[in-house]
Formats: sequence, structure tokens, C-alpha cells
Amino acid sequence: MTQRTLTYYGKLAELTGKSKEEITTEAHTVGALKDRLIDRYPALKKVSFKLAQGQAIADDKDLLTDTNIDVFPPFSGG
Repeated sequence: MTQRTLTYYGKLAELTGKSKEEITTEAHTVGALKDRLIDRYPALKKVSFKLAQGQAIADDKDLLTDTNIDVFPPFSGG
């Protein structure tokens, strides 16, 4: 199990009721962590969100390599 610090932005901070939290998880991939977050906060199932590590947006299949994870709401094009 690994301890990770999650930082939530925008609407996701509202849906989770937190701007930052520390969790301990067995998740080894970005997709597994997203699933864990949806289990923890069912409201996240209704929105699209992305995780970033090392200042880069990560794909669901990517391994978690950083203990600091940013959780971003959908981006608007412009």
C-alpha cells in the first residue's frame, strides 16, 4: 500500500468536499486509482475527470509513479 496526496480542482473539490487529502491505496495504475475514487465518492461517476502526475496528464493504463496526484475536472477547448 502506498500513501498518496490528492489535490482536487474546480467542481471535483465541491463533489468530494475536499481540496486535498491523503489516502493509502493498493492502486498501481491511474485507472485503478480512478475506480477507487469513484467508489469513495460516487458523485464522481457522473463527471469526467483526469489524473495528473509529474505535471502531466496520465492515461488510465499508466503506472502510478508519483505520490502527489492532481485530480482535474474536464477541460474546455478554446
